[in-house]
Amino acid sequence: MSYEAVLLPQDLVEEAAFRLLSSSTASRYAQVVDVLSSRAIVGQLIGPDSTWVSRAVLASRTLWSRVVGAVRREPEEAELAVLLGMLATVTDSDVDRLLNGIAQYDQAPVAWLGALSRATLRRRSSNSIVTFAPSLADSMEPSNLVGSLATAGDFTHSFAPSTLDIENAAAGTSELVLKAA
Repeated sequence: MSYEAVLLPQDLVEEAAFRLLSSSTASRYAQVVDVLSSRAIVGQLIGPDSTWVSRAVLASRTLWSRVVGAVRREPEEAELAVLLGMLATVTDSDVDRLLNGIAQYDQAPVAWLGALSRATLRRRSSNSIVTFAPSLADSMEPSNLVGSLATAGDFTHSFAPSTLDIENAAAGTSELVLKAA
């Protein structure tokens, strides 16, 4: 059975299918997606154009409907994975909904896409949380808190999924630990 690419160049999808379907770990799968999606962006000079984003989200939903109903891993998975990699940095509510929907799945044959979506959600700026040490906060004036954070270097930029369970890290401190729900 031959597969015809929905949105991406056929040769890229064929390479992606070979490399992704033969990946042995989720981290390797994500690395391959990063490389191929970067190459697709450069090769097609695709920027954050709203019409391209809409087409990519629509194509991703079409591919997802095919993949989620499959009984085994198919080439559609490869094109969808590359599209998800290309959409990873796009700030758009449709992209968030797409990634959140796919992230809910962890059974075969879509477990690899679910893992990729969860990893992507952890890295997305729309899910970022800025945290900092209480000692730094106590020494700052509220009027220049943001400027101080940017230059002090005593903060971390953490990424987390959209549902969080927050608990105190240690008794007597205001430092928080964020756990994925």
